[in-house]
Amino acid sequence: MKLPTYLRQDLAAPTLGTWLYSLLLILLPNVVFLVFTHYAGVSRPLLNIDYLLALLFLTIPWRPIRLLGGVCLVLALISDVLMLVIQLFPFMDLAAIRYLARFIPIAPLNYIVISLFLFCCTVVLFGLIFFFSRPKYLKPPYPTFITTCLLITSYVVMQTGLTYTSFTAILGRDNFYYAHSQSLLYKQLISDDFYSLMATTPQLTTLASNKERIADQLI
Repeated sequence: MKLPTYLRQDLAAPTLGTWLYSLLLILLPNVVFLVFTHYAGVSRPLLNIDYLLALLFLTIPWRPIRLLGGVCLVLALISDVLMLVIQLFPFMDLAAIRYLARFIPIAPLNYIVISLFLFCCTVVLFGLIFFFSRPKYLKPPYPTFITTCLLITSYVVMQTGLTYTSFTAILGRDNFYYAHSQSLLYKQLISDDFYSLMATTPQLTTLASNKERIADQLI
């Protein structure tokens, strides 16, 4: 559908299927990753607004914008996976994943199975969301309107910092927000001083002569 035609079309009342498809595509990735985080015993926002941004572009029936939405969806899925993995393996980031990927064939079987299952679920989620967000299933423009309203509301909730569980921790283990962006949380995490210190390589130097040695206290 061309964008000028999309903007000039007559509007009909949204069908029940439009509402159901819209809600399903919004809830599906969030529910799947909430199940993963509950099973792993880690934290996650109830609603990742990255998916709302991706769906906003995907529901606009213009190919370039839908492609942009596909890119946003890939980034949202990657951010969700990273925020899950980094709570289990604190030293994990994109560089570490790229380095450790070569050791997957010799990893324990249960790690291989879990990794493949998570990867397959992520790919399936992308396929389902991208496929069912087409105008054939989501008749424009109401899905775009619904997603825009939810995105604005979720952004306001994110700014309030409301959480559904009171818990203080590091490395993303306290991300019990009602709504937040996993990509922003990952960006905040890797820019944190503690995470920077983890990536620091220790430097061994000769102790200055005027400094007291701990060994002297043991004699």
